[in-house]
Amino acid sequence: MGIVAAAILLTALTACSIGPGLLLLPWMHVDDDEKSVVVVGVSLLAVFLAAFGIYVCGLPDGCRWALTAGCLACIGFRWNTLLRLFSHPLARAQVAGLCLVLTHSLLLQASIRNYSGLFWVGDWYEHFERTMFFIERPDPTAARFLSFGLGSGERYTLTARPPFMNVLTAHVIGHGTPSFAHFQVASTWFNALACLPAMAIASRCATRFQLRPESGALAVVAAITLLPSFAENVTFTWTKLLAAFYVLAAVLLVERRDAVATPGRLALAGTLLGAGVAVHYSSAVYAVALGLAVVVMAAFDDLPAVRSGWLCRVTRSCIAALAFGLPLVIVLLPWLGFSWATFGLRGTLATNTAVTDAAGMTLTDNLWKIMLNCFDTLVPHFLRERPPLIAGLMTQQNPSAVLRDWWFAPLQVNFPMAVGTVTQVLAAGIAVWLLASSLAAPASRIRVVFWTWLVVAGFLLGVAVHGARDTIGLAHICLQPLILIAVAASATALPRLPWIVRALALAGLVWDYLVGVMLQFWLEHLPVEAFEVVQPDGSRTVSNVFDINGAANANASIKQAHQLVCLGDAWPGACPRLWACAVLVGLAAWVSLVVYAFRPEATRGGRVFMH
Repeated sequence: MGIVAAAILLTALTACSIGPGLLLLPWMHVDDDEKSVVVVGVSLLAVFLAAFGIYVCGLPDGCRWALTAGCLACIGFRWNTLLRLFSHPLARAQVAGLCLVLTHSLLLQASIRNYSGLFWVGDWYEHFERTMFFIERPDPTAARFLSFGLGSGERYTLTARPPFMNVLTAHVIGHGTPSFAHFQVASTWFNALACLPAMAIASRCATRFQLRPESGALAVVAAITLLPSFAENVTFTWTKLLAAFYVLAAVLLVERRDAVATPGRLALAGTLLGAGVAVHYSSAVYAVALGLAVVVMAAFDDLPAVRSGWLCRVTRSCIAALAFGLPLVIVLLPWLGFSWATFGLRGTLATNTAVTDAAGMTLTDNLWKIMLNCFDTLVPHFLRERPPLIAGLMTQQNPSAVLRDWWFAPLQVNFPMAVGTVTQVLAAGIAVWLLASSLAAPASRIRVVFWTWLVVAGFLLGVAVHGARDTIGLAHICLQPLILIAVAASATALPRLPWIVRALALAGLVWDYLVGVMLQFWLEHLPVEAFEVVQPDGSRTVSNVFDINGAANANASIKQAHQLVCLGDAWPGACPRLWACAVLVGLAAWVSLVVYAFRPEATRGGRVFMH
């Protein structure tokens, strides 16, 4: 990637991430801790709608330059608004935190030469294919996209995945000659944005724990940097973390107690959540959960100035449901309308794996599948009978790969284990403490009920919508927002905990980073090349010189077949140094978290609340 190409790409990413949102910010009445999140969310949505319109209308490629120039013009026009936004300490903390996450994530991405880990195969390339589809514009009805292990006639159609992030990445890398390396940078950028609403939620948690909001925001950034599930999902070029960004943005707007009395606020939340559904269909799980929460809160959350008769309650619920649900549907109309017109009703609604995998099951089979998937998502493989897929990986000749895959499963696909080996215990303890405290403080009860409902409904619905039986776990698909919420609460509460608990939590983060990030990306920096091996019985298997099995061979085969050049391939000799730089950033994040946890200055008034 040349210097000019990199400059154009980063300029396009920056302009598209804040330009339109800055232009509209004066008309959106949101709190200070929400402004940065709303600016980014609205900007990306506006760019998606414009770029998708360019594709649907068949406009020339030069329109991409015009759209990016328009975003830059928005920044110039609202320059004073941007300066006022940065005058708030929390906004500066959010920008600093995002820069830390982006630096760490891009260093990790730049060290990768081959994706590996468990059986995560093919998705990274499928999304690159989808991105190139919106650049090259072939016939949409004939387009088929990779699903590793399926025959060529069974590959996914365009409608099997929503297009939001693919359209965005196509727009930003389409200014020059697109490449897989450009695609990696753009995907990492968009996925890293999930830390912004997590910081905003952490700032509110800090206020709840009587800590400084900006300190809480920076603490959760440090914890996220050390989190294996975030590091893997931000570099594996799929769309789940950008979907989590929009889900958390909607949660941020809805969770405030007076949100149900503010239709404009609910409309903005519905708009952002609609964008999340257009990124990844798993966001629909949270649309249902938040929609029901909005209806119930509007009916039963008695604000001082609101009448409480049953007719008023019903009216408030209906208004809240319309204010929240109508914008959500409107945001999805461009994609659904195009899909319906091109593929028909069945081609639009029945091609996602949540539908196709469950279509052949009876109601009883589906219910049994959901129960088993919930159990396997909650319980890591080492606490139950080991799934055959993981048992097979334990026979690898490379001991480092065995250790990596042993920990990869619980730290990626199990909940709450994906929150961290020790952090999950803190999150559970904080949840119990909040539930207990709500009994003594009725005024906070509705908020505790809201968060409890969100976690329980998000988990159950998130697992239920998965179409197939999965014996390893499903936290990586629909539960990313819950993982980030749990990390935000746990990291923010550190100064309130006994010192021994703080020490154990920080030690647990070190272990998670060692086996879940350092080891994982060290193995991914290796130049794995797959080749066939003829066995004594005449059968053929795929192997590599590093003796790493599972996803490594399959992903290497895809990379070789399509002659892809990763970021790490551009400077192979520098990959170990880039990996080391990423580790140094992780070390700095851990040190900052130690300072936050143990220095009294992290709290208001210079006081630690629990020794």
